[in-house]
Amino acid sequence: MGAPAPSPTASPAPTPSPTPTPDSVYETAFDLSRDRGFPLNMAELTAVATSRVAGLSYGGISSRIVNPGDAPALAYVSATQEASVSFSTGGPRRYAGSEISLRASDRLVYTTSDGFLSIGQPGPDLGGFPAALRYTLLTVQSVSVDNADFTRTSIERRAVAGTSTRAADVPRSGSASYRVLFAAVAQTAVATNSYVAQDATLTIDFATRTVQGTIIAASARSTPPASAVTLTIAGQLSATSNRISGSVTGSDGSTGSISGELFGPAGIELGLALASQGSGEQVAGTISGVKR
Repeated sequence: MGAPAPSPTASPAPTPSPTPTPDSVYETAFDLSRDRGFPLNMAELTAVATSRVAGLSYGGISSRIVNPGDAPALAYVSATQEASVSFSTGGPRRYAGSEISLRASDRLVYTTSDGFLSIGQPGPDLGGFPAALRYTLLTVQSVSVDNADFTRTSIERRAVAGTSTRAADVPRSGSASYRVLFAAVAQTAVATNSYVAQDATLTIDFATRTVQGTIIAASARSTPPASAVTLTIAGQLSATSNRISGSVTGSDGSTGSISGELFGPAGIELGLALASQGSGEQVAGTISGVKR
């Protein structure tokens, strides 16, 4: 008889290739088909009307950047279409789905007995951009409170939020120009005003971490003291995160501050809250934009 056939040698089990760590998914901000939640970069304007009758004078006017420590936040529940704005102190202000007064592809507006809340996606109709921004949304919250002394306190909050750029994804070299929308509300002792600039430019130098630009904003008021104001932005991009902070100086002598962040992959979009104070007006607004 011949020699027995050798037993087959088992092949070693293949060593699996390491599974690559997937890059973070940057989600579209204005996606109301599911629950949403964002911290807000917020500016707030407060004014007290001396009477509840429109057209009279205002006092106690102030504007400020809301401290991030106050944790301003927006939440949205898709099942009920309820939205809310909350802070670290006090309960959230809720807006029921039944209070929706406008629903469009780029915005949602709630109207209540004492004000409104709007949530919008910057794009061709909301800001004059060539295409809709993917990672940024804007909110405006307006609330009026009747006081016991028959005065009325009006508060308007302008905020920007979105899908934050991870610190590791913020570029470390080169520079980029951003096409930005500036939209703001302003208050004087006798009137409410607004400013807008739809095709301004901010520049970020990622090597030096500086942010700068000049914005010429048109006023809704065509009479003096100003039909337009030039704003000079000087900011700093954090060395360790996506955060931006800095100052704003107006051609009308106003001064103020900015606070915000980069959104999306490699900081393709940005959003800033702006508050400024001057002898004539107090201003609160937002700057949102995308790399050119």
